[in-house]
Amino acid sequence: MADVNVYFFEKGTKKRDLSATDKDQNLNKKELSEALYWTINGGDKESGRITKALSQEIITALFDESGIIADFLFAKPAPKRKAKHSGNKVTIPGFGTFSTRYRKERDGIHPAYNKNAKKWNVPNADKLSAKDLAKKEKDLNKKYKDGKIKIDATYVVSFKAGKGLKERAHGKANK
Repeated sequence: MADVNVYFFEKGTKKRDLSATDKDQNLNKKELSEALYWTINGGDKESGRITKALSQEIITALFDESGIIADFLFAKPAPKRKAKHSGNKVTIPGFGTFSTRYRKERDGIHPAYNKNAKKWNVPNADKLSAKDLAKKEKDLNKKYKDGKIKIDATYVVSFKAGKGLKERAHGKANK
């Protein structure tokens, strides 16, 4: 496929220069749809190949939680046990593959429990009286013996970068 000139805004405008800052930047859904609009139109609003409304609909249709990608992944998610199939995957050549994985129920440690010190880090402990703090720690110990909790089984979405994206990252890292 031919290289695509990506435009985040209309040609000639400097609303956001992505290379001019060392600060990390995020691209949200609205900005992604604008980038799609400007890229398809070649940075020129006069070309009119696609409207902003249509570009927003495309991004929503693809990436929304009930959009094409999510709907396809969860139509046949990864099996709960090892099986011949691994569930539906969405592969975009050169970019990567989205897939689902099943995570079994497992034991974990409560985030407020310090396993090494074997004590609770009670939120706002400095604002509690010694009696209230002791009661809170006792209640937590009763509910979560040694800070142990059960983490429910769930499906997670994973992404594996494709060859083209990996090569681009490798090229950036070695400049």
